[in-house]
Amino acid sequence: MEYNGEGIEALVAIIEEMKRDSIIFLDKKVKSLLKLLAYYDEFKRVLTIASRHFNYFEEKRKALITVNGRDFFRAPGGDKELVAFIFNLFLEFDERTEDIITFSCKYYPSMSQQESVNKFVCEVMDPFKMALANLVVNGIEEENFAEDGRTIAFASNGIYEQTEDIILTMVNEISSAALSESDRDDLLLMLEGLANALDSRDILMIRAIWCGLKKELERKSLCKVQIVKIEEQMKLYLVIK
Repeated sequence: MEYNGEGIEALVAIIEEMKRDSIIFLDKKVKSLLKLLAYYDEFKRVLTIASRHFNYFEEKRKALITVNGRDFFRAPGGDKELVAFIFNLFLEFDERTEDIITFSCKYYPSMSQQESVNKFVCEVMDPFKMALANLVVNGIEEENFAEDGRTIAFASNGIYEQTEDIILTMVNEISSAALSESDRDDLLLMLEGLANALDSRDILMIRAIWCGLKKELERKSLCKVQIVKIEEQMKLYLVIK
């Protein structure tokens, strides 16, 4: 398989940088990798399809095992499952619910943190790179249809959890704002719809509800900080560009 295309070349380059650069730059590399995956349409499409109905936390429970007091990491088999899992793992690294250095040292122990990270990159990120490139070049099977016949594109697991506190802050601000009862009820109803859409991970539904809600909030000069924060999460989870 030939690696054709700017996106794949950029992916190869950043993983090679992760191998040779000091771990003091690792957080920046994690963010750069996620931004790269969110930037190229071919990656967004593959990750969206691969993440449909993928239960990351259940797969993580099965992947992290302890045998005779020693910790092991066994990534899922299959290209679709592998890219969905590693993408979600890097979201955890970025959100600091997992630490990439701690994770590497635990599951890829070596003489130093640097060597452990290098082992993690070689044994996990190289297969991720190959799997993602394979799905981009050779195609990925699409499935899942809504009752209305449309194909459902799902965001990755975790988007609801990462936006839950933001939405709660928005609810509190709207509840205390100087609004008519009708306007307040309408905005709270739209927020409830957004929360349900985020929980379902249906990208089209999230976009549709957010588009209307964002316009109303901006028109009323409400939740300016939260609008930025929630769109950051939507971009990270490939819901919007």
